[in-house]
Amino acid sequence: MGSSARSFWPRRLSSVAPCACVRAGPCLSGGKSRFTEHRPISGGNVVSCISAWVTIPLSQSRANAGVSLASAQTWIDIIGPIITAVVAVLGGIFAYFKFVRGRIFRPRIDINMSAQWVKSDEKNLLLGRIEVKNIGTSKIAVKHRGTGLRVSALAADQPPAPAATVWERRKTCAILKDHDWIESGETVSDDILLNLDIAPALVKFESRIVVLRTFFSNIEISAGQIFSSAAANSINTS
Repeated sequence: MGSSARSFWPRRLSSVAPCACVRAGPCLSGGKSRFTEHRPISGGNVVSCISAWVTIPLSQSRANAGVSLASAQTWIDIIGPIITAVVAVLGGIFAYFKFVRGRIFRPRIDINMSAQWVKSDEKNLLLGRIEVKNIGTSKIAVKHRGTGLRVSALAADQPPAPAATVWERRKTCAILKDHDWIESGETVSDDILLNLDIAPALVKFESRIVVLRTFFSNIEISAGQIFSSAAANSINTS
């Protein structure tokens, strides 16, 4: 037994009598251990000693993992309600701007147009006027790019009846260039004088106002009206 013990332990510890603890592995400090009971080591309890040295670190690792999981669960319990509250607030803000504010403060304008044929220096000119009134509750900003008036006249070639009338575009011009915004209840207007190079005839006005918005897409408001040639020569500027 002595020779086997010497071959089992390192030479520098050969003077130390090996022993085995009841709850742990071999004791290497002169036969003394932190455990209370000691037994001389034998071939039968070598496996139990090794198992004890392996089992203790594993149990400590499981304990540390349990503490980590408990800490993570605590953080989840703290952060979860905060995230839920933030999402609820953001959803309420979006709903307010989408539905409540969008319906109450949505840009609303009233467009009125008029046209008259006038004669100047033996030329037939078309005098047009467009009025835009802000009937909404908030100020609206006018985006000049895309805002304009298109003037069309009857095309020379018309399809046989019954069919829709064919219009020929004669002129497209910008309007409201001097107005960047329109206050609530305010009315702005723009006058244009056009030489369409045609005799007084039916003409069609098609206007488009582009309202600039900050957080949402711009709004395009269109209006159209047809004018007859009955007003020809009613105004003479010569």
